[in-house]
Amino acid sequence: MSISAVKHLLSSPVAYHPILARALGSVPAAVMLSQGIYWQNKSEQEGGTTFFLTAEEWFNQTGVTEDAQKTARKVLGKAGFWHEKLMGMPARMHYRIDVDALVAVIDQYLKTATPVAVDYRNKKREKPRTSSGKFRQQVAVNYGNKETIENKERLIRESARAENETESFNLEEEKNTPTPIPPAPSPAAPSWRDRPRTDTPAQMSDDLRRFYTAYPEDWKKMLAESGAKYPAAELRGIITAFCAYQIENNRTANNYQQTHAALQRWLISEKNMRKTPANSQRAAAAATYEPPRRILN
Repeated sequence: MSISAVKHLLSSPVAYHPILARALGSVPAAVMLSQGIYWQNKSEQEGGTTFFLTAEEWFNQTGVTEDAQKTARKVLGKAGFWHEKLMGMPARMHYRIDVDALVAVIDQYLKTATPVAVDYRNKKREKPRTSSGKFRQQVAVNYGNKETIENKERLIRESARAENETESFNLEEEKNTPTPIPPAPSPAAPSWRDRPRTDTPAQMSDDLRRFYTAYPEDWKKMLAESGAKYPAAELRGIITAFCAYQIENNRTANNYQQTHAALQRWLISEKNMRKTPANSQRAAAAATYEPPRRILN
């Protein structure tokens, strides 16, 4: 390979922000988020609100493998600022980044120096407390009118170390009196009156999987009555398309009992639609997940 060819390959690097990796606790998630911020900004410049990339395009642009992409998307989704939605027919995954929620996540990390993995969209920003119960004063120093994230993190660590050295309570007594840790309660099975989460089709699909794991006989009965006999991968695609349809048509208030009945009707309709050759291709497209090719330049 010639030097000019290597220079061409290295001519378009991905802008990667290390602070995102520290805040999320995941380098692949930070790389995808950095690239996603780039595409969302470009989409907004052209009047759009979302962007979309295929798994292959994510890999070509970031080097993050498809398996690593799935894990990174879960990390981003739990943080509360990363939104995914299947749109169109066949269903295609679109992405949107809530910048305000992202700012809250980074702010929380700067206050605690601990990676975050929860949704901070509806939580008030509070000052962290010291071990004595007092509020810790937030420190920020301006170096030549340029305040950096690294300076903030360093000052937080130094402030915490100084508090540990000056705290006046009996550590030996605490060591001799261990606090028992209660076992974590096992999650209760969802009830028929509960509602699945409907922020994204993937989230709703996961909740349905947990629900039918708790009620396997109802799952088997529904498949038998609807005559749904598909390979596992194809059945997952059909259910994902169903979840996208429910969300897009404002069926998010339905409980599991109503969703169960709607899913059975969906499977029956899917079976009937595939009986005619004219509809077979349309049905196969609806049941197969294939993210769209990027149309942004």
